[in-house]
Amino acid sequence: MRGQELDIGYIPYSPLDRGYLKGKIDKNTTFDRSDIRSRNPRFTVEAIKGNRGVVDLLMAIATQKRSTPAQITLAWLLSKRPWIVPIPGSRKIERID
Repeated sequence: MRGQELDIGYIPYSPLDRGYLKGKIDKNTTFDRSDIRSRNPRFTVEAIKGNRGVVDLLMAIATQKRSTPAQITLAWLLSKRPWIVPIPGSRKIERID
């Protein structure tokens, strides 16, 4: 059954994939030991290289739409179903804007 049929919502966890889908992480990015991404297989150099094509495509779409990769990602999620509600987290006020 789907969320709509059950009358429940869905909140995507980490909709911007811990910064990955913002296009700011590349093969030269390093993470402090206190950063959870330093232990996450999605953030190894190999994984970052392997996923770069998707991130580049997202960045190209964002440029075409005069937007940011984060805005495109969130808009895509919001467009899927009305019961999908992404809640991105941020530690910096400028990212909320």
